[in-house]
Amino acid sequence: KRQARGNREARETNQAPILLGRQKQRAEASHGRAQQIQSDRLQASAAQVRAAAAAVHVSPELALFSGEGERGQARLLQAHDLVLPRGCRAPLQLEIRRGQRIAVVGDNGSGKSTLLRVLAGALPADSGQVQRHAPLALLDQQLLNLRSQESILDAVQAAHPKADPAELRTRLALLGLDAQRIQRPASSLSDGERVKGALASVLYADPAPQLLLLDEPGNALDLPALQALEELLAAWPGALLMVSHDTHLLQALQPTQVLQVGDAGWQWRDAL
Repeated sequence: KRQARGNREARETNQAPILLGRQKQRAEASHGRAQQIQSDRLQASAAQVRAAAAAVHVSPELALFSGEGERGQARLLQAHDLVLPRGCRAPLQLEIRRGQRIAVVGDNGSGKSTLLRVLAGALPADSGQVQRHAPLALLDQQLLNLRSQESILDAVQAAHPKADPAELRTRLALLGLDAQRIQRPASSLSDGERVKGALASVLYADPAPQLLLLDEPGNALDLPALQALEELLAAWPGALLMVSHDTHLLQALQPTQVLQVGDAGWQWRDAL
């Protein structure tokens, strides 16, 4: 504005050239200082925006879960001489403790999914014993498949009837599920939104699980849904036992142990 005013005055007045030159110099210097101040302010604002964005990304992860996975029993589940009704017939000794993340790998038909159902109590073992010392949840390949006409809010409220609806809405909002989405039928939502809703109905349940048994949770999910799944499971503080052929998904969850099943029976490995 100062530069424009100086140019206009130079056209409209008969001041001496030397005075006009000084005015132009002052205007240019003032314009330069204003530009530098504006640049400094923009850089400071950009830094604040980046810091705020980082905080926004971290804070939902911290607020998503109640932290039950970090407390409670140290020993969550034990299996002694467990023989499955299908797949590998070799007996399995298994102990899952707080904080463990176990990847289960092996060929199709080797008994990986059967193992999870037996550990969850959804299927009887041929022999052996399973002792469960803490609440657990089994998520199948459809992630418990929310009913098509059921809303996410209804599913989460049914899993935790005593919870304050306002608190549940806040938690779902932290997952990126706004007030309109959580009240729409599940059939009208994207894969990623259904994944978040299905997981929320399990992870916000009462009692809250301390162990998740995951059976090929990434099957048939698009990329945004897979990313949502990875972020949620990475943020969850509890123990995991996951069956998957998706090496990237398994690596994203940073397994502490790998349980491999094959012709030689059940074998433990340190890495994928």
